[in-house]
Amino acid sequence: MMTYRKELWFHLPKRRGLINITESVQEAVNESGIREGLVLVNAMNISASVFINAVEKGLHADFETWLEKLAPELPYEQYKHNTEADCWIAVHQKVWDITDFVAEHPGGSAGELSPSSGEMRTRKPHSKERIMRGAEAEEGIV
Repeated sequence: MMTYRKELWFHLPKRRGLINITESVQEAVNESGIREGLVLVNAMNISASVFINAVEKGLHADFETWLEKLAPELPYEQYKHNTEADCWIAVHQKVWDITDFVAEHPGGSAGELSPSSGEMRTRKPHSKERIMRGAEAEEGIV
């Protein structure tokens, strides 16, 4: 059996947007050399994606309307999670409560978001002791 894996990264300049990834997926299939089989397209953060299997402007507009009703951007105060008082992250398929760590985060409460990779960077590295204390606070599996 042959397998092939390719990660595709997409960065949007705004909170939400539609990206047609059909050509990117086809390019990955071509690169793989595999001529028969199944293609699995999977978002690593399922809360950040919606798959629409049709290129129809009306359908896309309906989804935009539905998504804004489902999770409106404003007002920010309506959201009780991902604040300094209730902050959770998912890393390597495990969910962590990092609420107590926010105040002592080396990068401050905001840190820096790398524009090139989209990864969070801090101004100085975490100490080994702090990382080990965080590992003891595991809350569950995704």
